[in-house]
Amino acid sequence: MDRSTVSRNVKRMCDQGWLATAPAPDARRHFIEATDKGRELLRRALRDWREAQRRARELLGDEAFDAIIGAANSLPMPPGEGGPCGR
Repeated sequence: MDRSTVSRNVKRMCDQGWLATAPAPDARRHFIEATDKGRELLRRALRDWREAQRRARELLGDEAFDAIIGAANSLPMPPGEGGPCGR
């Protein structure tokens, strides 16, 4: 992800009240931290993600679910980026 994309996304999350920024000792940089609202959003998203994963595993069965996750994680990614399933 390039710098302008990160800056744009951070600004949008600040505008939603999910993140807050503060100046860093180096004026060219900022500290970024999740607000209480952002942490609550993350907690809910993680809860929903885990439930979706549980339901997918239940519907597909362990073997098919693991095969899909394994295939997704083996997809080639640009250098420096993780796999699509959080590898």
